[in-house]
Amino acid sequence: MSEPRTIIASVMLLSFALLLAAVAPSVAAAGEVEWVVHDTAPINRIVYAYAELPDGRIFIAAGTDVSASALVNDTWTYDPETKIWQQMADCPYKVESSCSAAMPDGNVYLFGGYNGTMLENALIYHVGNDTWNEGPVLPTHLMIAEAVALDDHRILIAGGLTGMWFTDCTNASWIFDTVTGGFTAAADMPADRCCGVTAAYDGKVFYFGGVNASASACDDIFAYDIAADEWSTVGHLPEVLVHAAAVAGDHGNIYLIGGRESFSWYHTGSVKAYAYDTLTDEISDLPDLPATVQNAAAFMLDDGRLMYMLGNNEMVGNTDIFTLQTGEVMAALSAAEVEQGGHVQLHVWVDTDLDIGSITGSAYLVQDNVTYGAWHFSSTKGGEVIVEMLISENLPAGEYLLVTDDLSVEGWWLGSHVAPMPLTVTDAPSTADRLDQLDQQNQGLQDRLDDLEQQNQDQKEDLDTANADLKEAVDAKMDAMIGYVILIVAIGALIVGVVVLVRKK
Repeated sequence: MSEPRTIIASVMLLSFALLLAAVAPSVAAAGEVEWVVHDTAPINRIVYAYAELPDGRIFIAAGTDVSASALVNDTWTYDPETKIWQQMADCPYKVESSCSAAMPDGNVYLFGGYNGTMLENALIYHVGNDTWNEGPVLPTHLMIAEAVALDDHRILIAGGLTGMWFTDCTNASWIFDTVTGGFTAAADMPADRCCGVTAAYDGKVFYFGGVNASASACDDIFAYDIAADEWSTVGHLPEVLVHAAAVAGDHGNIYLIGGRESFSWYHTGSVKAYAYDTLTDEISDLPDLPATVQNAAAFMLDDGRLMYMLGNNEMVGNTDIFTLQTGEVMAALSAAEVEQGGHVQLHVWVDTDLDIGSITGSAYLVQDNVTYGAWHFSSTKGGEVIVEMLISENLPAGEYLLVTDDLSVEGWWLGSHVAPMPLTVTDAPSTADRLDQLDQQNQGLQDRLDDLEQQNQDQKEDLDTANADLKEAVDAKMDAMIGYVILIVAIGALIVGVVVLVRKK
């Protein structure tokens, strides 16, 4: 009987273990990242207006309902933290292909779009009191353009169609001032574009992909220098890209989500996602999306998660909201200046809430494209390392750059985009100079000691004088007191004698 019981017990234990494995939550191994479902949207939308509000909520308005294939004018806000959707006041028009931007003044500005005819005026949604009104007349008919905030009161509007055909594609860009309510022409883009995506980072606006006036999909990356009012071509995507989503991270990456290889509202999307490094113009792959998608919207959450939502694949709307924990390589020097023969520390870590593995890489000290020092490092699990860098005594003094490269995190996608860090190397004193400095320091200490000894001697003499004066004063007081005692005794004796004499008489 013992053997069957053993077999039965083993089977029960195995079944229990399999049950636990089935119901246990999935935990990503250290270094792994994956897209996870964050929430489910109550709406289907493509070619809608959207923006992130200053309080972190997401604004969504108008567009096309995928399930009904009809234009809509409803307005929604979504709080990614509480996962609360709230329907707001309807947009004045059922319109699609608009672009919009949220501003610190509490308003969302919507530009252009099509609802059977092209809109003539900008639309303004007032977040505080949940109302819409028409704004200034647009400088031109416009749809499928891109809008992005430049600062606290200006919005750049780039590209788009000024009519109903791709031949109406424009390279013009405009700046709208929310304070004055006026439009001014900005520099033209390097080429006509629509259906691309934009994001701003560190004084520049980047425009990715899109379609040109010949209806050809493009892989160009344009950059607009805000201060210089100047566009330029800064790179190319790994593939042509239309109908993607884009959002800037906090440390130099711009993330591109989904899209497709040609213009079509209702064809197959893509599972590709990229990180574009604005500091190096390099592009790295993110983990593939859980499902193909185009026409989505992307946002960065406060905890460093990348989120995308809505959009579609063919005739099916995407209602799942997905997030991906991003990670940014960070680096800092313990000092911006170091002496020849001195030490400086390089701290390298990954800014993320995710459990990660080890980090490896290299650091190079560079001046005028010449490398004067190299350090290779590898951390233990946890992705943080401090590199002690010894600067050669023979290194010429001057201005250098410390460049980190070959960065890799165990099992992780990661763009290496740490900006070069300036390091000033100063002249170290010669041996004779050091001896002179030591002699000067020693002489200074000796002079100080002599001063202290003289002060001590002066204080001793003052103390002796004070003691002598005190002794004389005490002696004088004692003499006076003795005289007083003798006088008192004499007076007493005199009084006694007088009394005796009186009694005898």
